[in-house]
Amino acid sequence: MLVAGRRFGKTVLAITWLLSEVINAKPGALGYYVAPYRAMAKAIAWELLLDATRGIRTGFNISELTVTLPGARRIVLKGADDPETLEGVGLVACVCDEFGRMKLAAWEKSLRPALSDNRGRVLFCGKPRGHNHLKDFYDRGTGATKQEGWSSWLYTTAEGGFVAATDIAEAKRDLPARVYRQEYESTFESLAGRVYDGFTRREHVVAHAEIVRRHCPTGRWNFRRVIIGVDWGLTNPGVMLVVGETGTGQIVVVHEEVHTETLVADLGWLRIARELRSKFGPIERFTADPSEPGNIKALRIAISPTVVENAHNEVAEGIRRVSIALLPRQDKSPGLIVSDACQVFIREIEGYVWREVSGVTVEEPTKQNDHCVDAARYAIAALRKY
Repeated sequence: MLVAGRRFGKTVLAITWLLSEVINAKPGALGYYVAPYRAMAKAIAWELLLDATRGIRTGFNISELTVTLPGARRIVLKGADDPETLEGVGLVACVCDEFGRMKLAAWEKSLRPALSDNRGRVLFCGKPRGHNHLKDFYDRGTGATKQEGWSSWLYTTAEGGFVAATDIAEAKRDLPARVYRQEYESTFESLAGRVYDGFTRREHVVAHAEIVRRHCPTGRWNFRRVIIGVDWGLTNPGVMLVVGETGTGQIVVVHEEVHTETLVADLGWLRIARELRSKFGPIERFTADPSEPGNIKALRIAISPTVVENAHNEVAEGIRRVSIALLPRQDKSPGLIVSDACQVFIREIEGYVWREVSGVTVEEPTKQNDHCVDAARYAIAALRKY
């Protein structure tokens, strides 16, 4: 068990360990690197695996995310979002990266049995996410709870040596104290883990003036597609969030309208919708919280029946799509960026956490301060179907 802060170097270590395990095993040996999603495994580890095996591999297959080593040994990148795809093999070694975000069933029902035949070894690693199964497994390898065959290590971001002290100091200043301790000091906080723990201001927030320079140089926005996510509210905030997709496929959260005590009537959200359509148009669609059909009907009448739709509101699937959008792209740039003018959205995505029940994190977000992140989920679910 390796628990470490953000950007400690966990994935580099994990790939190095997995390569050592597989290359020193018998011919035909198979090792898996598993992340919560297959797209995440590819974004995080594929280039590292190719670099680590340069000069020794005998082949690779990018569609199957497989590297072949001498003696028909193989390393394969996998996602835990579909545990059945992990079954039916014999493994000599396995890495479970970002284990706290992974479905526990992927380990219990698929990977654990696959390691049995060869008495294979596993490296679990990740950042703390409250008191969930990552902490349970960490406790198996340390202190009074240590079990035979288990070992645990814990490191802070600073101990990795890859992040400047000034960046760590800035994070300490800007983030809520418990979030900072969890993300950078590797403490298991009673605060449930962040839902979007891949989001950081340093990587994902861009000055609004820079976004305008890139995507509105002539006074007209040059996004390939624009979708507005809508989360209705009255005493709670209502939101219209403008999300653009660039010609290279990058997602840009470019503008937020957040208001309380605002009706859907002509001088309220309908007026705001018309203004956004004029400023950011053409708008491909408004995708709105389906729990208010009367509001959606009014918006369709005011805007267009074909432009306004009920949002896809399956929460877990929407979170999965947003999480994947946050990952780095082929050119290492983030798949999603946010204008620094969207301050409410930035605060919400940093503080959006999983619920805890009796000290155990459950895969259900805490229902508070989530209106912008819900609107983003609607828009990105419409843009991305992974």
